[in-house]
Amino acid sequence: MSDRDILMISADDVQTLLWGQEQELIEIVRRAYIAHAQGDSALPHSIFLRFPDSERKRIIGLPAFLGSDFGVAGIKWVSSFPDNVDDGRERRPP
Repeated sequence: MSDRDILMISADDVQTLLWGQEQELIEIVRRAYIAHAQGDSALPHSIFLRFPDSERKRIIGLPAFLGSDFGVAGIKWVSSFPDNVDDGRERRPP
């Protein structure tokens, strides 16, 4: 994998990677909160994509940067399709 590749991981991948790491994860989150409290983060407003055929369907983009010794940036995409439930599918696409 090169620096230009995008890595996509599943919920199962996350569970496997994080299993048994609770104390280390708590410490990482603590350090992230400290960096944020010191102003070493950027959390711009979320962006919302709404679909013309339904105001209920949406995709939300949440970009962020965390400095300090983290030096990372990323974006979380949250998709929501509430009508899927009526069709017996998950609210979000798989």
